[in-house]
Amino acid sequence: MAGLARLLKSATIAYGLQFETQAAEYAYELERNTSYVELMPLAISELRPAPDAMVQINQYLAQNQMRFKRRGSWPNSANSGTQSMP
Repeated sequence: MAGLARLLKSATIAYGLQFETQAAEYAYELERNTSYVELMPLAISELRPAPDAMVQINQYLAQNQMRFKRRGSWPNSANSGTQSMP
């Protein structure tokens, strides 16, 4: 790892994803969003947010879910983390 750091010095590496179609990009973003939603229970259990923060978290999760449902693209997975968190 040190060798790679010396080789790159202070170079910045930028990368971007290239998609063949807008549908492929949307599918990628939907999967990424779903992954974040699925991580919410873990984040909540580790960070233990205050009750007022949980209200806001649940509001954001509901807004997120509604945006995708309106587009007809919300995953129907039973464990997608879309339920209200305790």
